[in-house]
Amino acid sequence: MSAILTPAVEALIDLALHEDLDHGDVTSQAVLDASAGGETRRATILAKEALVVFGLDVARRVFAKVDPACEFVALVDEGQRVASLTVLAKVSGPASSI
Repeated sequence: MSAILTPAVEALIDLALHEDLDHGDVTSQAVLDASAGGETRRATILAKEALVVFGLDVARRVFAKVDPACEFVALVDEGQRVASLTVLAKVSGPASSI
């Protein structure tokens, strides 16, 4: 476990997911037909501007809590400076979980 994933951060993640998903995932229901929700998809997390990377451990944990079938691969290190449009991480898993 990383230093950032303290019990308080874990609790905040749980609260945010509860708020977003308590009544189901309305976004997935609106944009995916019922058969597509379980299909494997891929996504990237992209830096929209030059930045110092922070929070990939939190992102990894969120995906794991949403669906353990999601695979999260960080492509840069925490604290690394990156240019705009750098791919920070890739995620794959069921479409409705991503």
